[in-house]
Amino acid sequence: MSMLSYVIRKVNTICIRLLNIQIPPHIEYNDIHMCFPNEFKPVKPEKTVISIRLDADVLKVLDTLSNDTDISRNELIVQCIDYALKNFHQ
Repeated sequence: MSMLSYVIRKVNTICIRLLNIQIPPHIEYNDIHMCFPNEFKPVKPEKTVISIRLDADVLKVLDTLSNDTDISRNELIVQCIDYALKNFHQ
């Protein structure tokens, strides 16, 4: 099994568990990757490095949330911005 096939299989398995998808009885657990063949396509999104200035109290809250959720501060900030933009009502 190639490394990409292995990764696809693992990602699909995780997606199935997270989405709580019910697998038909005739499909073996080891064959779950067949339900989503080649769905995972790794891409490298374009990113730009920036710097921001934050209030010290805001940074403390971000660091606490980052530690509690076990994701990097950067990823937390990106997700917060993405959420805010998707839910912004003018």
